[in-house]
Amino acid sequence: MAYISQELLIDRLNRNYEAFQYSLRGVSRPNLFKMAGRISAVTEAFEYLTKGHEWDDEDEIAYFLKFRDPLTIIADLWEDYRSDMACDLSGTIWDALNNSDDRILADYPRAKDWESLYDETV
Repeated sequence: MAYISQELLIDRLNRNYEAFQYSLRGVSRPNLFKMAGRISAVTEAFEYLTKGHEWDDEDEIAYFLKFRDPLTIIADLWEDYRSDMACDLSGTIWDALNNSDDRILADYPRAKDWESLYDETV
């Protein structure tokens, strides 16, 4: 029984994703760039739900089958979660700024004039 329900859910997720992709047709390039976060969230949710998640709980499957577009539900929640993580980027910036031995950043190329820019701002 779970196998049939899982097939139905995966089929619905595929149709949801195809509809999302179709909705992007005709969107201008500048607007596609503005939608990058949304496109990423939907794509990541789709990939996870269809290839990464183990649909072994019949109740979980049945719950999402209640909805016409379960992909949008998960993508919306994922997008919200990721935007809440934006405050955590301050920690990443702190790590980069406080990398005293430069091991982490050693592989990143330096700007040719970085020393003169630094001297002018100090």
